[in-house]
Amino acid sequence: MSFRRELKLKIDQKNLRLFRDWLNQNNFIPLHKKRLVHSIYFDNLNMHMFFHSIEGLVPRKKIRIRNYDTENYDQSKNFLEKKISSVENRFKISKSTSDTINLLKFGIFDKDYGICKPVVRVSYLREYFKYSNFRVTIDTNICYKKFNRIVSKPWKKDRRIAVEIKCSSDISLEYIFNKFPFEQIRFSKYTNAVESVL
Repeated sequence: MSFRRELKLKIDQKNLRLFRDWLNQNNFIPLHKKRLVHSIYFDNLNMHMFFHSIEGLVPRKKIRIRNYDTENYDQSKNFLEKKISSVENRFKISKSTSDTINLLKFGIFDKDYGICKPVVRVSYLREYFKYSNFRVTIDTNICYKKFNRIVSKPWKKDRRIAVEIKCSSDISLEYIFNKFPFEQIRFSKYTNAVESVL
């Protein structure tokens, strides 16, 4: 387990091209090709993970099943992920799973939140950039829908862009702020999804 910093930047659609130019001018290079990211987020009956995220409580976590480039969770390679925010900082636990169908049907038991069932689906297109110890992701075409295995629900589009810096927790915030002269914001796809479709 290694702690990391995750900071969100406010980059509007109209400024996205300028931000990509800034990345290029500051020696950020594409890490690999763009790819679609699909996630199903879980929560307990009382939606404690959602409310803890809204309130910014620590410790808190998010639980999701994620895959890449396909919405078909029945046949694709999936990852069960837990993102934990603690007093020390943040870290993610990710492992591949071949039990997706049962997890979606029966839920996931978490020692802090109890039985958690699938709540919402999130989809977006992600670009990856890297320079030195920094990784920057740009998420566009963000869409949400309520999880339902029987009835196909329409996607709801979020016209905002999610830009995130990830780096080791031993890099000082002062250094990061000097390196990235952009406004910081809070942006949670899970909470946005819940607020949009539930």
